[in-house]
Amino acid sequence: MTIAEWIKKKIIKFLGLEKLAENPNNDRLLFVNDVDNIKANELQANKIWYIGNGDDILSFYTGENVSGFNNNPIYNRNKRNYFWSKSSAEMNIKRVHTGIPHAIIQTITNIVDMPKITVDEAQEKWDDIAECNDFTHKLTQQARPLTLAEGWGAWKVNFNKDLCEHPIWEFYEGLDTEYVYKCGLLVGIIFKSYYRKDDKTYVLLETRYKAKGNSYIEYSLFKLGKNNEITPADLDVVPELADIPRQPTVIEGLDMILAVPARYFYDPLNPKYGKSIYAGKLDLFDMLDEIWSQASQTNRVSTPITWINPDVMQRGPNGAIGYENLYNRQIMMKEGIPDGEGHINQDIVTEQPELNFDKYGQLSKDVLDYILTGVLSPATLGIDVAKKDNAMAQREKEKVSINLRNNVIAAETKMNQDIVKISLMMQEYMDTGTITLRDYNINIKYCEFANPATETMLPVLGGAWSQGQISTEKFVKMMWPDDTEEELQKEMQWLDENRQKDDFDLNGMLGNNEEAINNAMVSAGADEEEPAQTEESVPVDNL
Repeated sequence: MTIAEWIKKKIIKFLGLEKLAENPNNDRLLFVNDVDNIKANELQANKIWYIGNGDDILSFYTGENVSGFNNNPIYNRNKRNYFWSKSSAEMNIKRVHTGIPHAIIQTITNIVDMPKITVDEAQEKWDDIAECNDFTHKLTQQARPLTLAEGWGAWKVNFNKDLCEHPIWEFYEGLDTEYVYKCGLLVGIIFKSYYRKDDKTYVLLETRYKAKGNSYIEYSLFKLGKNNEITPADLDVVPELADIPRQPTVIEGLDMILAVPARYFYDPLNPKYGKSIYAGKLDLFDMLDEIWSQASQTNRVSTPITWINPDVMQRGPNGAIGYENLYNRQIMMKEGIPDGEGHINQDIVTEQPELNFDKYGQLSKDVLDYILTGVLSPATLGIDVAKKDNAMAQREKEKVSINLRNNVIAAETKMNQDIVKISLMMQEYMDTGTITLRDYNINIKYCEFANPATETMLPVLGGAWSQGQISTEKFVKMMWPDDTEEELQKEMQWLDENRQKDDFDLNGMLGNNEEAINNAMVSAGADEEEPAQTEESVPVDNL
């Protein structure tokens, strides 16, 4: 029995079925021998491209070319012809990886930024839990990038007082997680952890699920053989598992999975899981690397060639011709053939081939544009697309990035709310042995992105406020949305007090630069058309 077969049996047990139904009309699986192998292969490929190390990419496609593609030879026909796959059999090739896949995810991670989480009546508890878990680092450097790259993952909470006085969260990648659904509802998550003992590999399958109003945790250890074949093993075999309960853990009255799924986008081909941001882009990633590799090779062969008569070259003690060893210097021997008068031409001639580099540069730009289509604006990635664009044009180009950011925030808001809620419940369970079922008032906000700068908004909003067109409260909140309530109140009080003074003229302070004010009004108007850029969190239903 393999890991995949054991998981299927476990899922069948959850659902109370005899076997899992297959869709007889699924043409996508017509030439597929092993569905599980394809899913694992796609997850591995996405992670390798995200890591962005050329040696790892080459190693992956070398292994796939040797054996991996043979598991589904017809389905993988196109991947066999990838540049990285075809070139794996060649030795004298300089392969260039652009790093664009990693840059895309890193950019998305940065523009989403870290959420500000507030909890009524439990803020201090959550702050302690977040600090103990280094939650900022786990979310922005591990969970979010890997989920974007692979498509899905899961968070698992541990509550062991011998380890820590607070709940500890672990993030598992898509390769190490399986979801269990019943009637479209997630009822369980299976986690895979691997251990090495006495040159043998063991896999711990931890099942967390809810049933009949209770929450359960079960552990099963197996010895891993060839082709993922597994045989049952005792938990005592692995010393690191000494603290794991031998019997299932049951928390009565808690109708909740003690884990949180992580996914951002819906995948119609794999609806129970999630879709990678790389979906449909790997062909273009490979093509972009091929273009740059060919450009690098073209640059190398364009090295000047020096033609020289061996008679004028220096010779060593043994008579061998010697010359200065420079990087990639090509020296060709010119035969010393005498002319009609017996003279031999001893001139040294240097030649350099004229090669067309422009075609590689333009083609790489076109491919990069297709890669970013529907994902990010080139300007967000730091690519200078047009220096003459005004602020309005730049903001229009950022809309693709803004829409993607809003979708990520929508999904992540729900995920973070579940993490905070379970954290506080487990903290109470660790402290008292009981859990109070209640709704925590959890508020999650993200910072603004691509909004007009302060110096742009001030002329418009300041003029409207000084003329009584907007209230002081509205003016202050629009100008400084990230300030605390106490800071906003102080600012409103200061403005209201100075408004009464005869010498307080905000319009005079702002100046009468009509062009700047007009540009600011255009930017402010664009901001009104994009309410999703405000600081309020996006409802998850909009995903």
